[in-house]
Amino acid sequence: YGSYEEVCADPNVDIVYVASLHPDHRAHAEMVLENDKHVLVEKPMCMKASDAQYLYEQGKEKKLFVGEGMWTRFFPVVEWARMRMGESSVSDHGAVGKGIGRVRVIQADFSIDGDDVGPYPSDSIYARELGGGTIYTMG
Repeated sequence: YGSYEEVCADPNVDIVYVASLHPDHRAHAEMVLENDKHVLVEKPMCMKASDAQYLYEQGKEKKLFVGEGMWTRFFPVVEWARMRMGESSVSDHGAVGKGIGRVRVIQADFSIDGDDVGPYPSDSIYARELGGGTIYTMG
């Protein structure tokens, strides 16, 4: 496909993953919903909470799935860690985890290699008007 319009026009498509620049998320997700398709939007869902709420309401009204694709939530290691912390869940292999007790501190680092992105400050990972910055891009 060359555009979201083409994807939305295909009767064989049931759900569309929106991964455009952050400021375009609402418009693209709205287009998907207007074409009676489910939509999964890359995080952040929208630039404003009111826009995200609007999309959820449209999905509910049309009985269509609207979700935010927070990629780390679906990593197998996240399920493994949740099982070790005692959450009541079962892995894909059917194993039930035993809790490690109360978690008091978690230290984690998450960063990007600046060599993997375009120039500062114009690249979309940095430019605020394109939805760049720590909260929108890495949050």
